[in-house]
Amino acid sequence: MRLKNLSALLAAALLAAPAISVAENLIVTDDPAQFSPFGVEIDIYEGDPATGTKGGPQQCLAVKMKVPKGYIIPKQLMDIDPAKRYRLRFSTFSEGEARIEANGSCRDDAKQVVRRDEEHEWEFTLKGEDGKKTVTAPTGGWVPMEVVIGPGEELEWPPEATKAQLIIWICDTAPETVVYVKDLSAEEVR
Repeated sequence: MRLKNLSALLAAALLAAPAISVAENLIVTDDPAQFSPFGVEIDIYEGDPATGTKGGPQQCLAVKMKVPKGYIIPKQLMDIDPAKRYRLRFSTFSEGEARIEANGSCRDDAKQVVRRDEEHEWEFTLKGEDGKKTVTAPTGGWVPMEVVIGPGEELEWPPEATKAQLIIWICDTAPETVVYVKDLSAEEVR
């Protein structure tokens, strides 16, 4: 296993970061600097930790916990058109004890958070294949999480939304627990 160590608290200018096209992957697997972490250290695992394979073309993020609750946020906001449908997804794996959740919000043209009312932000949540919004580790293998948002779906974008942002939360862990993340992507669904 070869890990490229990074500082646990990278400087992030989330709102100043340029948006990326939804045709692009939200994660560049060989560049943990694409993320703003809190309470974690992000490295690259080369191989597949779920099968014990080391090396080769596969890579994933290795998120090492430094506190009982932390998160990672892709620095770039995703461009969206509220009249279109998008699928956001990733897979997670851990041999240690943890709870993994992912949610997000959206922003308008002025990069202000879109609210559903005066007290609450408009939010979306990714769910596992079992329909639950929390993955409990140890997982026993890769567990996919996803959400489809847009016209005709259970959740539709607010009309003023032009950008979306995702947060992956990792909770209830012991220090040094490692949670792996791969295949983080966003794509238009036609």
